[in-house]
Amino acid sequence: MEQNDPAAVRPDGCCRGRRRVFIWVGSILCFLGVLYVVVAELWDARATKRYQAILAGIRASGEPVTPDEMVAKYRPTSFTTNAASYYRAAGMILLPSQGGVDEMLRDALPFVGTGSTVEFNIPLTPETLRLAETYLERKQTALDLITTAADLETTVFDLDWSKDFEMPMPHCGELRLMARTLRLKNAVDIARDDRVNAIQDVLRTFKLASSLKHEPNLLSGLIRLTIFISGIPEMERTFTFIQLSNAELRKIGDVIDSVADQDYLRRAFVGERVMAIALFERFDECPCRVREALQSTKRSDKWKVVLLARVEGWRKDQQSEHLLMIQDMIDAAGKPPRQRLDRMKQVGKKCDEVCRHNLITDRVTHACYAAAVRFVGLDQSLLLAKAATCVEMYRNDNGKLPATLEELVPKYMEAVPEDFFWDGKIKYKQDEPGYRLWSVGRNGKDDGGSTSNTTDHGTADIVFRVGR
Repeated sequence: MEQNDPAAVRPDGCCRGRRRVFIWVGSILCFLGVLYVVVAELWDARATKRYQAILAGIRASGEPVTPDEMVAKYRPTSFTTNAASYYRAAGMILLPSQGGVDEMLRDALPFVGTGSTVEFNIPLTPETLRLAETYLERKQTALDLITTAADLETTVFDLDWSKDFEMPMPHCGELRLMARTLRLKNAVDIARDDRVNAIQDVLRTFKLASSLKHEPNLLSGLIRLTIFISGIPEMERTFTFIQLSNAELRKIGDVIDSVADQDYLRRAFVGERVMAIALFERFDECPCRVREALQSTKRSDKWKVVLLARVEGWRKDQQSEHLLMIQDMIDAAGKPPRQRLDRMKQVGKKCDEVCRHNLITDRVTHACYAAAVRFVGLDQSLLLAKAATCVEMYRNDNGKLPATLEELVPKYMEAVPEDFFWDGKIKYKQDEPGYRLWSVGRNGKDDGGSTSNTTDHGTADIVFRVGR
């Protein structure tokens, strides 16, 4: 009776059923685990082969892959004198003791450190002039060092490329502070009617920017761009308040030609790629660290370490996509400015598609694209500044401003300069008083030579103005 009782046999039946379920679930999980490991290994092998092929292609092109190769190719090894020590010494004098911007410098030159600007054609007030003169007197030693450095041919700062993205670059901030001080000195020299030093201030600022030409990395490039952009208003102010001779104008034009470096952006992207490869090599050390992690990790957490170790293929695919994206930018940066801008727009669209799935590429490539657009803007600004020297020479020879830029061809310029942001030439018009030269800027819309745009913030025309 008891053996035929259903209640007596039900527990054994339930246990056997549960065991079958557990066995099936365990078998499926084991199968999935093995499948995961096999797929991960195959993925890793394929991704490694692809990544190594990309590195081999870079080496075959003759471009540097390691930091040592980068230094060997782009850093000069022989020079008589090096201006870097003079610039560093000047920068240490100018640096405020508490960091930030010197309060006296901020008071003397309101736009320093604030992002705002002072009108190029408004003289300094007596109070501002007094503050500026006091500040410059206290920093005369630094100004003397900058003058000495500007007369030297080569500037090479000591950089530790082995630090890749963590490379310390304190001199960049110091150079930017020197540019601000030179901008202040230019305003003071103009107020004193010291034409010789006012012109030299402009030339020293351009030389300061070109001191970074041996540093093919994006951060130095952006500081270089900032210093150049600081020198353009100096030129506007100098041309507004001082009538330069043709010889002085030619000298400024020659300096603009010498500091314009069409290949700088390409070298900067090559430097970014070298630093990325160095960083990826650190990632490649992870498998060696997995064994150490397994030994030091609690038993319950070991599966996490194994899981992370099995995503090498995914990571290497992301690295490959990143290097290919940087290569597209390198190729685009090697083209003339107008073609470079069009090509960079295409790369930017591709970047938007890739970056949604690539954690490595996301911020870096977007920063590179934004920098490329800014560098085209710098090339355009220098072209406008060079055109302004031609307008001034025409005025010296004819006693009046030209009605159009075509009147300057071919005596003062070979042709009217190209506008890199649209299919046309730069624009020119006379003001009352003075004149302005402009490019339509990155939005491709002509705002009539206006430096402000209420509809597209930050995309107004690129303008060079003279108020005389």
